[in-house]
Amino acid sequence: MKLSKVLSISILTVLLTGCSGFWPKETIVTYEKVVYPELPPVPPVSPLELIPCIPDRPRVWWEDPVVKNLTDCKKQVDENPEIVKSESFQRKCMEFRIDVDSNIIYGFDKEGQSCYAINREKIRYQLKKYQDRIDEINDQRKRWIERNAKNADRDQTK
Repeated sequence: MKLSKVLSISILTVLLTGCSGFWPKETIVTYEKVVYPELPPVPPVSPLELIPCIPDRPRVWWEDPVVKNLTDCKKQVDENPEIVKSESFQRKCMEFRIDVDSNIIYGFDKEGQSCYAINREKIRYQLKKYQDRIDEINDQRKRWIERNAKNADRDQTK
């Protein structure tokens, strides 16, 4: 009985230990790689500085000019009504009435037109700088994607 008891315990032990260690266990190995883009400092685009252009409205040239609505001009006329006849006062403080019946809303004189052309050129140049900056950033991102794809292929072959 003693022998059968020892024999049954040893067989049971062999079976239990043999079953647990006989088949190899599967292992899954995961490799993680964090990819960070290289972010160089981006130089700022200089602010846009435009020249103030004063547009003009159509005027009634065939009527007499009127005094501008400026405090300095009004004050001079109140002090001396005869000053209206002087040429310097007329150049500084007189203007023709705005033609409200005209189909032209705003316009430029020769000086205002050149100012407007200079501002348009500055805006065009600024937009080109922004577009160049966008193209540069897009090219850089494309290089990142290609480099990350090469690194991913290299990591998979290991």
